[in-house]
Amino acid sequence: MARMYLQILVLATPGLEL
Repeated sequence: MARMYLQILVLATPGLEL
């Protein structure tokens, strides 16, 4: 659940690509 949200956030924010 939280993983999906985090993944979407990372995919939507090209500035948090770690």
